[in-house]
Amino acid sequence: MRTVLVVLVLGLGLSGCRKKTAREFYDLESRATILETRDGEEGLLSDEMTGIVTALKAIPPDTVEGPKARELSSNLEANRQRVMKERADAAAALAQSAAAARLPPPVEVTRPVEPKTEVVGTPDAGPARPWANMTLAEFQERFGTCMEGVGEKDIPGKGRMQAWEVIRTPTCILKYGIANEDTHHFFLFQNGRLAEERTEQRTITIIDAGRAPAVAQPEAPPMPYVMGMPVAGAEAPDASE
Repeated sequence: MRTVLVVLVLGLGLSGCRKKTAREFYDLESRATILETRDGEEGLLSDEMTGIVTALKAIPPDTVEGPKARELSSNLEANRQRVMKERADAAAALAQSAAAARLPPPVEVTRPVEPKTEVVGTPDAGPARPWANMTLAEFQERFGTCMEGVGEKDIPGKGRMQAWEVIRTPTCILKYGIANEDTHHFFLFQNGRLAEERTEQRTITIIDAGRAPAVAQPEAPPMPYVMGMPVAGAEAPDASE
């Protein structure tokens, strides 16, 4: 009799230690699966999914379904955060592209650089003169034989620009139309691109020092005296005498 009583007490104790269950977990799990499968990202970000995640987090951790509820809510929350970040990144990239499209064009050339002119009969020769907005590397490759870097020049209204001057060889002078030895022709670069073509002419000023003083003329030698020639200062004889 005593043995039967002990077994009965142990059975009652074990039944009292059994964990509680949260039956609502299975309904929440099913609804979350349907939303994500049917609506994709929109389902993940929906208000209904927000309510499901909140309900999953409310399930007590000491229930049988507690660990599963925490894991499912964590996964859903991580997926929601990922989708929101991807959408935010895409929106930022789109806004950046739109802003770039509204940026002003490159620096305008105050003195237009001559347009591209292909050499007739030699299609591989390329343009005959530098053109606007070409890169410095391409300028040096195509026209460097007639150019010399002279550092930076201060251009009014544009600031300092990197300058290349036409070299004074007969070929280069003829090619770029240099008028005379007092003419300097420059190609100016800004931010690594050809922005302006500039010609400078040295002006020579002649200073008038006034008329030269008169040169003293030498005195004429005295004329020789001839008999009967009147003498200066002497009175002529009276013809009546």
